[in-house]
Amino acid sequence: MNGPSNKVVIDLGALRHNYTLIRRSLIDPDTKIIAIVKSDAYGHGMVEVAKALESQPALWGFGVAEVWEADRLREHGIHGKILLISGVATEKECERAISKGYVIGITSREDALLVSRVAQRLGKDAHCHLKVDSGMTRFGLAKQEVLSLVQARREVLSGVNLEGLYSHLACADEPDSPFNREQIQDFHMILDGVKALGWMPHVVHLLNSSGIFNFPQEQLDAVRPGIALYGAMDGGRETGSLRQVMRVVTKVRIIRCVPRGAFVGYGSTFRLERDSRLAIIPMGYDDGLMRSLSNRGSVLVRGRRVPIVGRISMRSTVIDVTECPGVDVGDEVVIIGTQGDETMSAVELAASAGTISYELLCLLGTRNPRIFVDAEVDEFSP
Repeated sequence: MNGPSNKVVIDLGALRHNYTLIRRSLIDPDTKIIAIVKSDAYGHGMVEVAKALESQPALWGFGVAEVWEADRLREHGIHGKILLISGVATEKECERAISKGYVIGITSREDALLVSRVAQRLGKDAHCHLKVDSGMTRFGLAKQEVLSLVQARREVLSGVNLEGLYSHLACADEPDSPFNREQIQDFHMILDGVKALGWMPHVVHLLNSSGIFNFPQEQLDAVRPGIALYGAMDGGRETGSLRQVMRVVTKVRIIRCVPRGAFVGYGSTFRLERDSRLAIIPMGYDDGLMRSLSNRGSVLVRGRRVPIVGRISMRSTVIDVTECPGVDVGDEVVIIGTQGDETMSAVELAASAGTISYELLCLLGTRNPRIFVDAEVDEFSP
């Protein structure tokens, strides 16, 4: 077997297809898209993803979590706007963000004062979006903090150019949750409040991937798709047309014929109830195949689903291919993706692991060699 056995194939054509589907779902054609590429684009490769999307219509720019992520995009020729959605943690980060012209998310009063102080010292305006905590109790200012800061902005925020206002829904993927309506109402109350104080934010954004499809009436000036771009979200209007961007494959390393009654793997957690044909694949939890899939997950071989048996090891996993005739060393094994008529989605595999697709994609995508392909699959008009 030549080359690495484990590979992650990223289909940039499918990525653009998903972007176009999201754009076509927007009620107002003037609504912009902030493409979220933090955490290496959820394991898909932030640089390559950003390059594939930078020229797309309606793109406002990109959202990242860390200053070094923004730096990486710039170093690789990405010229669009970059929003630091979680703000800046240190004075040094703040200096770099202002110097480079990144848009800084202000997530606390202390952040706001830090940005103002550094902007004045550098003699440069800081472009900022103010984040509201509308109920998630994470990053963001409470209602009274927002109103107080906006009211005193000319006195205490010298050098800060407040351009946007944003928040984040905690239960957007649960459209029937009453908490969504509470958060949306609170956000609009704050928006009305800052307008009454004379501040008219240019860019107002609230919705993530699930919110875009489940609450289209709240798309506002911009939306922030992440997991929908990568085709790995569950539920919501039209999400069945999203295409999975990541395909994860490995190869059969060893075939073993094992008698009934033998135990498999660490802890002897699985005992064969029949004479079995087992295959060993060179992928384990060090490669991002979560240990919680032990005795629970399935993979695809020769277009069939076969179970994972025994505990997943650091660099290997055992699968039962007894009912899949002809499997041999070197055969392709699909962890995520389509093989023949069968598909193993990231959503399904994550459910088997007791987690969400975000975590699985980040693990598998960043721990294995990536290959980028560009299949022209987008049937939508630009």
